Amino acid sequence: MFGRPIKCALFVSGLLILGMVPAAIQAQEPPAFPPVPILLGNTEDRSLESAIVGDTYRLSVALPLSYFTATGRTYPVLYVLDPHLSFGTVTDVVRVAAIGGELPELIVVGVGYPGDLMRARALRERDYHSTPDVFLRFFLEELIPLIDGDYRTNPADRGIVGHSYGGDFALYALFHSPETFQRIIAGSPTFATAGVYERAYAADHTTLAARVFLSAGENDDPGSSPARLADFAQALASRGYADLALTSQVFDGATHFSSRPLHHVTGVYAVYGR
Repeated sequence: MFGRPIKCALFVSGLLILGMVPAAIQAQEPPAFPPVPILLGNTEDRSLESAIVGDTYRLSVALPLSYFTATGRTYPVLYVLDPHLSFGTVTDVVRVAAIGGELPELIVVGVGYPGDLMRARALRERDYHSTPDVFLRFFLEELIPLIDGDYRTNPADRGIVGHSYGGDFALYALFHSPETFQRIIAGSPTFATAGVYERAYAADHTTLAARVFLSAGENDDPGSSPARLADFAQALASRGYADLALTSQVFDGATHFSSRPLHHVTGVYAVYGR
């Protein structure tokens, strides 16, 4: 019979104690999520401070299995956006396929952020969606020179893989710096935005030297729907761009989220398959 009064007394006591805690401590944000560790073998974890963006990036560099034995070889580089969600999947696909001789060995570079996943979520929107021009400058002037300088890369064979906002940026790079990436894997982007980029590019270009893979889920978001994908792919094909190899796919039953791993696996094979 005394259970409820005792609980109330404890509650009142707690309020009194809370009232004695300095306001600055009461206002503290909850602790951040711990950073995601890198668990893949033959992978280097690095930081790169960008003067262009004014921020620090966390780079995950997965080296091919033969990198330290075939010391005379150079390797294509595949840049992975949203590595906190995608780096492991892409790296595993590339390595297993290379063991089977189905894909070439690649250096896979995840371009991410230090700290917790909530911070990464906010910064990806900034880089991929709000200021893609600044992020592209970071690639061209800081990131690519670092990777090409520190590793045995083939500068004539670069790829980029992105999904959702990452797909937006991959297509932004395709139409604003077409010589940078020869292989583009763009899943579930906002196809209307990509169409704006493409129409501006088509005004004074007749060549688009790239292997491009586009994808969407059957039940994707409206801006990334199969109908939007079909319209964009048809517009690209109708231009008759020289040197463009374009493939696209809709994943049956997939949503915007469940299409991500399907996009990575299929896209890597589409643009690197022999």
